Amino acid sequence: FLPLTTGRSWAPPFPAANTTAMRPQAAARMTERILISPPVSSRRDPGPSQRRLSACPAGVCGAPVAAGATSIRSPMAQAIREDFEAWRSRSLSLEDVLYFFVDGMYLKLHPDQPEKQPILIAYAILWSGRKVLLHVGLGDRESYEACLGFLRDMAERGLRAPLMYCSDDCPGLRKALKAMWPRSLPQKCQAHKLRNILSKLPRGVQAEFAKRIHAAFRARDYEEGLAKGRELIERYRRRFPNAMECLAKSLEECLTCLKLPHGHRIRVRTTNSLERLIEEGRRRTKVIGPMAGETAGLSLIHAVLVDASKRWHGIDVSSYILEKLEDLRATIAPLADSA
Repeated sequence: FLPLTTGRSWAPPFPAANTTAMRPQAAARMTERILISPPVSSRRDPGPSQRRLSACPAGVCGAPVAAGATSIRSPMAQAIREDFEAWRSRSLSLEDVLYFFVDGMYLKLHPDQPEKQPILIAYAILWSGRKVLLHVGLGDRESYEACLGFLRDMAERGLRAPLMYCSDDCPGLRKALKAMWPRSLPQKCQAHKLRNILSKLPRGVQAEFAKRIHAAFRARDYEEGLAKGRELIERYRRRFPNAMECLAKSLEECLTCLKLPHGHRIRVRTTNSLERLIEEGRRRTKVIGPMAGETAGLSLIHAVLVDASKRWHGIDVSSYILEKLEDLRATIAPLADSA
């Protein structure tokens, strides 16, 4: 009921959904639903609506607040930062890494800067078969120095060299991995490599070449895959020189996974698991907007990734597989602990 006799303009007795003056308790509950919401798995489970997410109040988890507004520092925000500080300084000496994966994403960390900052993310599969998130830090995949610093941070906290590492084809990152762990087996992400090759081919032949390349990438063993890859390169070198040059450039590193037990090959030949994790991080943080700074942004993405990684499934490491892996490690031992 609107009173008509007062002569005053009427306003609703509740604040707008996107106000920065929301009570800290309510703001914290809303942000918790945003940050720790489950991943989108089906149309019946669409996740939180974008309209509701956009109503997240500024100031929560370090997000900037509007001029003149009261800054909100919720207990959840403080807990997220404290958890991240403890997590990124923890010892890694007990993490016996079998396979190591690294990739990156971009996130706007400074409200007064228009560009996004690069973030490196690493996870591992341990000799026990368990998957663990290892490290989140600033760093550009194109920069050798940044990538080497990212890897050395983990080594200084006790991380030992893995049996094999996998990444995309960024030169700075690949160079840093080889410098850090020269005796570990290098694996280039087959998904990235395949996309690079197909982008250099006419569309009419891409499907056929994808089948031929998959035949080499999924051969019975390393020698067979190498033979099929070289045969394909030699056959089409003159017709499609750029694509065949791309395939020949790192064919051996694309086939490293074929040296592993069959049950592990499909799980380690790409960085797809890490890319899905990164995409989940983007989905949950894109509606928050720019962060208040590096610590706030890294704390937030760490909280999201840790929550999403709880749904990871490990791999089987039976006694038979373990024996095969030990034999493979013996051929490249002693593994270098650091650069």
